[in-house]
Amino acid sequence: MTDLDSVRLTLPEDTNVLDATSGEDRRWLTGSGVYVTVSMNTDDDAAERGVQMVVAGMLGGYQYRRAAQVTGLAPVDVPGALGAYCGTATIESPSGEPLGLLIVGAQSADHSIVALQVVWPAAAADALGEEIGSIVSSFELI
Repeated sequence: MTDLDSVRLTLPEDTNVLDATSGEDRRWLTGSGVYVTVSMNTDDDAAERGVQMVVAGMLGGYQYRRAAQVTGLAPVDVPGALGAYCGTATIESPSGEPLGLLIVGAQSADHSIVALQVVWPAAAADALGEEIGSIVSSFELI
């Protein structure tokens, strides 16, 4: 059974570990303000729906709860995954600040879905691009 110990992710040295809400997710905040979450999709039918639909469903949830403007959904390569999709959007913080959102869903060999979510202040996207790219490109299932 895939669990969060089956995920490899490289984060900047100045990253702080945040308390997770459950054993099914892990959260961090980098020194530059990039928020990172890795979670297991525990829906009984996630494997049946497939990774593309799981990521699309997550984006849809953000559209409903956070006024997300979805900007993309495309297949990506994640080492160790049977398949993976990346979704991007702009969402609003509770205070109305625009935030960038990137979700990568990866399907493991046992068909579990692992999701990486990265959120950053949209105004700092150019300055944080290299950091965000490094985090996302380090995501793999082992």
